[in-house]
Amino acid sequence: MSLSNAIKRGRAAATDQSARRDAIVVGAGAAGGFAAALLCEAGLKTLVLDAGSVPSVFKRPLTRTSNQIVSRLANPEALRWIPPRVSWKGRQLLKLMGKRRQPIQSQCYAWEGLPNGFVDDIAQPYETPSDRPFNWIRVRGLGGRMAVPSHGKQYLRHGPADFAPQDDLSPAWPFAPGTLDPFYAQAEARLELKGQRNGSAWIPDSDLGEVLTPDKPQAKLMEFVTKRWPDAAPMLGRYTEPMPALDQAAATGNLSLAKGAAACEIITENGRAAGVKFVDQGNGSVCTAHAPIIFLCASSLETTRLLLLSRGAINRPETGKYDPLGRYVMDHVSVKAEGMMTSWGTESQDFNLGNCVYLPRFERRNGDMRSTRGYGMRLYQSPGPQGLSYFTAVSDAEIYPREDNHVRLAKRKDRLGIPILHIDVSLGAREKALAEQQIEAVLEVSDLVDADLQSRDLRPSVPGAAIHEVGGARMGTDPASSVVNPDNQVWDVPGLYVTDGASFPSIGIQNPTLTILALTARACAKVTAER
Repeated sequence: MSLSNAIKRGRAAATDQSARRDAIVVGAGAAGGFAAALLCEAGLKTLVLDAGSVPSVFKRPLTRTSNQIVSRLANPEALRWIPPRVSWKGRQLLKLMGKRRQPIQSQCYAWEGLPNGFVDDIAQPYETPSDRPFNWIRVRGLGGRMAVPSHGKQYLRHGPADFAPQDDLSPAWPFAPGTLDPFYAQAEARLELKGQRNGSAWIPDSDLGEVLTPDKPQAKLMEFVTKRWPDAAPMLGRYTEPMPALDQAAATGNLSLAKGAAACEIITENGRAAGVKFVDQGNGSVCTAHAPIIFLCASSLETTRLLLLSRGAINRPETGKYDPLGRYVMDHVSVKAEGMMTSWGTESQDFNLGNCVYLPRFERRNGDMRSTRGYGMRLYQSPGPQGLSYFTAVSDAEIYPREDNHVRLAKRKDRLGIPILHIDVSLGAREKALAEQQIEAVLEVSDLVDADLQSRDLRPSVPGAAIHEVGGARMGTDPASSVVNPDNQVWDVPGLYVTDGASFPSIGIQNPTLTILALTARACAKVTAER
């Protein structure tokens, strides 16, 4: 069966009370697609509910013409001939086109590549305190944010120090550090990951589908960095195109996919997972789909919102300040510098956003090994005009899990009648101090390659803007301090699993996607083994 056929039968299957259904997956992004593929391949009749829908022409954030203009001018191939200052000014003007309906989404670096793929902030709002902004970047549609053309698509494993921290800044993950290794390998085999094997102390090696060697510009950049900082240990990033998981699920004949289905409540019977209520965005009706296995993969904050909407069903009464549901929300603190540098051979290359040089734990570059937490840095060179290359340096550090960084349901509702989120997340003193070090490091690397930056007045990102938000329903060993158990199953609700970033106890410095996929594979293996 093709994916289009799975979509055609998805809406009817979602509301057919007599349909045989073994599992429901909420969300069709990276985690949801992978869960669907694994469950379908194991023989489970699986329904995927995805909130993405194609709005009418009159309700799209940009007109079709405006969307095409923005996307084409943002095409990396155009950067080969557009003068840099014209390009930067043009990008600022393009973003103004999105301010009316997408004041938050248009701030994302990847918005220009697919404006209408991002949500309409006016139609799908959220709240924050006036002095603590949060940029919640959302893409509703098949593939999720990984499907946006200009997404970096980096996949890095977490290491032993991430799973079992040696300080008191975050709890240990509730399993031994090597537990995820076979599931990392399973996800990597599907992804056909590209990169290097480096033996890094901080980023474990992956099972690679294609082993790369640095190209000329990357080799020169790595040589410069190593000569300046012998302890920096540069490596290539690990990247690939998004996994065609939904197509793989559809090929089994076991998939039904309902688009425009906005989940609003988990249903339980006798304490077990039993189904999902959702709003059909086509006609506004509230429907219920039933299954004994439910995977929540809607994205960290959407999954958390769904659990908050389902408190009674999942037996999590609001117990006061220290209830873990909705708390310990995290993201990366990002510092980015952009500019131009002399081309080191990029003019003859194809543009590939994922192919970067990565500097893990770059705070140790001067030989001081005492730090227990730090930051990484991604360095990009891409073809530019007139013998120049575009240069970008991005550093990511952790926001540590703190109970006061939380989300809750607001009194307001969205256009579907579902309560919106109130998001209250801010940087603490540790993150602010580390961000100052990140700024210094980014400028040092920029000076090393003699980059002419757009600005040297750098600032840490607003929480959420790194687009790596995790937490809200973290895993642990005690239901008093966690929402899901070590198997990613919601405490006391057999059959209900959370495998997206909401379950993370801490974030590390890595992009979280590969670990999300590994957690999903592990939970699917548990479900299929039990059946």
